[in-house]
Amino acid sequence: MFDPRTLPNGAFWPNLGLFASIGLMIGAQVADYITTVKGMDKGLVEGNPIQKWLFGKIGVAAGSFVSMSATLLVNFLFLGFAGIAPATVFALGVAAAETVQAILNYRKL
Repeated sequence: MFDPRTLPNGAFWPNLGLFASIGLMIGAQVADYITTVKGMDKGLVEGNPIQKWLFGKIGVAAGSFVSMSATLLVNFLFLGFAGIAPATVFALGVAAAETVQAILNYRKL
């Protein structure tokens, strides 16, 4: 019998934890994006040289989308090759780093 609670790798709670950590990661990235855009509107510059280059090439919104998509891809690679626990830890680590960056950006506004 098919049980959707067992997707993708078995137990319900680890999957829920991974789903929640990915949600936190995306939310923190969006918060960082918003504070970055507000800061750039006030004359601040992007501190990350890779993001700065990407913003110059394809714009802030598209550059942020590419970087968010890349972190999500890395998270799915962790899930596929290492399992739920490492993918959850990666997502929570990115969420923590992005939250700190969003707070630092907000304090500069």
